[in-house]
Amino acid sequence: MCGPHRDDILFFINNKEAQDFASQGQIKSILLSLNLSEIRFIFEESGEYPIVLLDELFSELDNKRIENIFNALPKDIQIFITEVDKAKIKTKNGGWFKVENGQVNTFT
Repeated sequence: MCGPHRDDILFFINNKEAQDFASQGQIKSILLSLNLSEIRFIFEESGEYPIVLLDELFSELDNKRIENIFNALPKDIQIFITEVDKAKIKTKNGGWFKVENGQVNTFT
């Protein structure tokens, strides 16, 4: 009934509320910026990075924004990404898992 999850945060672009006119990609970019700040804050307070979960993040973002996100993330952070289009995720390391009919399998 109460707590920080009940607070409203307003974001503005050029002095206009983002929720009133921003595209889905712009809104996701704003929220990602907030998440990147949280990651940095957690690291500065604890000395450890949190595990990051990115759930179907890239459906609304173009390739340049996706590249910027990966460049902004710390290099030694653990990330779990869910995405229906594997081609959108450009990574040089990590494992791939496919969940299908309740089964989890690795694949390349």
